[in-house]
Amino acid sequence: MKILFYNVENLFDTLDDPYVNDNAFLPDSKLKWNERRYILKLQRLAKVIRAVEEPMPMAVGLAEVENRKVLQDLVTALNLTEKEVGIIHEESPDERGIDLGFLYRRDLIPRTEHETCSVVFENDPGDKTRDILHVISNLENGENIHFFINHWPSRKDGTKISMPKRIEASKTLKYHIEEVFKKEVDPKIVVMGDFNADPDSPPIRSILDKDRSKTGLIHNLSWDAYKNKQGSLNYRGKWLLFDQILVSPALLESREGCRVLPNSFRVFKKDWMLFYNQKYHDYRPNKTYGGSNYHGGFSDHLPVCISMLL
Repeated sequence: MKILFYNVENLFDTLDDPYVNDNAFLPDSKLKWNERRYILKLQRLAKVIRAVEEPMPMAVGLAEVENRKVLQDLVTALNLTEKEVGIIHEESPDERGIDLGFLYRRDLIPRTEHETCSVVFENDPGDKTRDILHVISNLENGENIHFFINHWPSRKDGTKISMPKRIEASKTLKYHIEEVFKKEVDPKIVVMGDFNADPDSPPIRSILDKDRSKTGLIHNLSWDAYKNKQGSLNYRGKWLLFDQILVSPALLESREGCRVLPNSFRVFKKDWMLFYNQKYHDYRPNKTYGGSNYHGGFSDHLPVCISMLL
């Protein structure tokens, strides 16, 4: 079974929500976002998700979704129903109006609970970012899998300037992981997300990564792909691996129950998901928009996945 994370690049519907900053994604906006473009994007995202695993992976973490409706529409585009697929979504305080979402197969995960973990910047409490979404999945065999879905603060103001905000997000995540370790013996935890940082960035390596720090709690399965110069997005000709999956020791060391297959981390990339960039003479993710120019692609990120045995 596959576990998938995918930053789907501004998955907005075409309806004006007065409580969400969605003005850029309306039919009368500069982007001219309309029903035809929205449906095509849903179809393309569904094609990617189904290509990872039919009829869909066991669990799918999503970044940059506007609301629950777009998740419902994505399930429909997958030719599935909410009787087959569970949907978890909570509104986030993010200034861009984008949230995190979680889809799961009900035949594999019959029961769930969830909470949001707020990230607060002590030096700039007025600045808002995405909450971390914590989903507790209860399996039929009595085991729990804790999923933490992340979308950490961007680097739009510069890498160094924005670094403290990602460190704050990392500390928030670590606190909630530690709480799980206090309540459960050898908990099974999957952390996934767009961290807006590579695996060797201090917020990940120093605070979370068990293999590369004395205080880390979890293993970063993305490290080998990063060392081999693989990436999930391309910026000015350089591949970056911002999208990663980390797991607790119990998911790697367990000989019974659910466990992750070693070395199963993959950046999922197919030729039909890419386009050729004339300026840099390379192939990169075929995105929906480049600035205000409509490309009609999938996303500016590639999804990442791991394989799990139940």
